[in-house]
Amino acid sequence: MVILALSLISALLFALVGLVVWSGLRILRRRPSAVGIARRTLWAYLIFLPAAVFILAPLLFSAFLSTASTRPQDLALQETPADLGCPSESVEFRSADGVRLQGWLLPGDEEKPAMIWTHGLFRSRREVLERSCRLNAL
Repeated sequence: MVILALSLISALLFALVGLVVWSGLRILRRRPSAVGIARRTLWAYLIFLPAAVFILAPLLFSAFLSTASTRPQDLALQETPADLGCPSESVEFRSADGVRLQGWLLPGDEEKPAMIWTHGLFRSRREVLERSCRLNAL
């Protein structure tokens, strides 16, 4: 999130500096010639096109990926262990880097080994819920 904010701030500052330079050139030359306009337009493209490619495009791409909007069907998954008749307890803790982790603890037989189920990137814990409950009942 910090990288996203810094990228946005740098893009805004770059645009602001470009606006100030462009305004200054407009004030200094009240009636620019066609060649002057073409030259400034070319410089604007040479300056702002790389900025758009190297600042705005990665910023927009990372914002798209971080919202996980690529998997809207996961929003329809609403099952809990209680819906499947599996006793459970909601747990939550923070990782070493401060990320909040949430899950379900399915208590099992103490004589049997413990299993930890995880999901993949942009996935949901509800996708492995049915298998977890079946294996917990064994």
